[in-house]
Amino acid sequence: MEAKTLLIPLAAFALSATGVSAFNTDVLEKAGLTESQISAFEEAHELRREGDKEAARDILTEAGIDIETMESVREAMHAYKESMRTAMDEAIEHNDFDAFKKAIEDSPLADIVTTQTDFELFSQAHELHEAGKHAEAKEIMEELGVQHPVMLHAMGHSMDRMERPKGHLNEDGR
Repeated sequence: MEAKTLLIPLAAFALSATGVSAFNTDVLEKAGLTESQISAFEEAHELRREGDKEAARDILTEAGIDIETMESVREAMHAYKESMRTAMDEAIEHNDFDAFKKAIEDSPLADIVTTQTDFELFSQAHELHEAGKHAEAKEIMEELGVQHPVMLHAMGHSMDRMERPKGHLNEDGR
């Protein structure tokens, strides 16, 4: 029973992690999950969205997903997000909209930054953020339709910290 209790916060973390990237089949495969475990993750995700956290946890437990597996998923998701963030940064640095579109294709940003103009605004917000002008960056991001959870992954952890009330941890525990 103790293992089940410990699995609850990890399952909640994994199931609430950002959008498509959390359930990108490649990421879950890299974490070492089997096809049946990936299916369990998808089913548990839907149950969690519907508010049935216990059923979501039970689905994961029945699929043999334990704390060690959840840690592998967390590490794979972190690596995926870092890779995406690096590709985004390089695309912005080189003013390469096509590379940017490729970097964000499996993220919620793909539905937001759809034109060269959007990319230019996003790049401007990124530069403002880097220069410490967080309010101006946030304003542009909101103009684009980028809201808090997506913003943290698009702009990096420091943007997230700016948005988050003190004492609140992000999904990486920072």
